[in-house]
Amino acid sequence: MSTHLSENTLELVQQIVDLNCDGERLVALSKDQVLQTLEGSGLSEAEVERALAELVERGELAETDEGYRCAAQRAEQ
Repeated sequence: MSTHLSENTLELVQQIVDLNCDGERLVALSKDQVLQTLEGSGLSEAEVERALAELVERGELAETDEGYRCAAQRAEQ
């Protein structure tokens, strides 16, 4: 089993977080919310977890107590 994630997987996970977090009503998505949104996509829980971790490492998402948000929202606060 490959541990490599495609750029498409990373982009999809990032878009899920970016599109759902408006910074006011919903400031972050939990891992479970991301998984629920991607249910039926064919991505495993492990792939989603790896994508979230890689996006945090790249600085594209920020991990908070509430979950994951786009890094730009964190910089604004």
